[in-house]
Amino acid sequence: MHAFAPLVLFFSRHFGVTFACGEVNWCRSFFSSMGTVQEQGMIFSLDRALTVTGVAVTDVGHKRERNEDAVISLSQKGVFCVADGMGGAHGGKEASQTIISTISDRVERDFSPEAIAREVLGAIHEANRRIFVRAVERRVAGMGSTVVAVVIPPGRRHACVLHAGDSRAYLMRRKKLQRLTVDHSMATEMGLGDNEVVPKFIEGMVTRAVGLGESLDVDSRELKIKSGDVLLLCSDGLNKHLSDAEIADHLAAFPQDTVQAIANRLIIETKKRGAVDNVSVIVVGIQRGRLNGG
Repeated sequence: MHAFAPLVLFFSRHFGVTFACGEVNWCRSFFSSMGTVQEQGMIFSLDRALTVTGVAVTDVGHKRERNEDAVISLSQKGVFCVADGMGGAHGGKEASQTIISTISDRVERDFSPEAIAREVLGAIHEANRRIFVRAVERRVAGMGSTVVAVVIPPGRRHACVLHAGDSRAYLMRRKKLQRLTVDHSMATEMGLGDNEVVPKFIEGMVTRAVGLGESLDVDSRELKIKSGDVLLLCSDGLNKHLSDAEIADHLAAFPQDTVQAIANRLIIETKKRGAVDNVSVIVVGIQRGRLNGG
């Protein structure tokens, strides 16, 4: 990442100004809109005993004029993703939707379970190039998007998480919450946690995002999945209002409550607290036997 990238990202998020900057490891995922949008993921079976279902909900919040978040929940393919656009005017919305449409187009084809992850990764590379080229052609700086995705190949008992930016992935297992991602932000670089005061001049400043350069580094990790696990993907609009402990309280309701109910409550609670940003969540539940429709 170029030495001036943090400054570029800061101006792009806060003032809609535009520049350019950014390579990838391996993994994958997406969808979007104004107001509250819900996408019910279809249930698929990992084997005869384990099923997965995902639900995506995105909301414009109370302060923004448009929703620049984008989400997709493709449970049949095992692909789930949240993207949080940036870039002023319609740049952020276009960036996040470019990621989604590029990945969606690829994963809708027939691939082996192993190939889905490779295809999503390739799509993220492609989306990165598309966004970067558009920004250069239009002379728009800072047009880009965060991305956080989970891929659970059908028939497999492992998941791949990848991300760039400050959107997050969490795993709830046996009532214990684990954050699976580390924010690519100036606050993190300075060692500041969620409960600490972040100086205004670095607030919302990310150090990595899709589309800000010809190449992009994407963090990835693999983990085994088990019955009873709940995965959460979210944009930073959720974390601005709910602590990890509060998020854990909501996720702990699974499987007594459906993933749909949990996702809805996370959005409702965020809006009760002001929803200063767009907010998006995807809740993915894993359980033995057939889930009760999400």
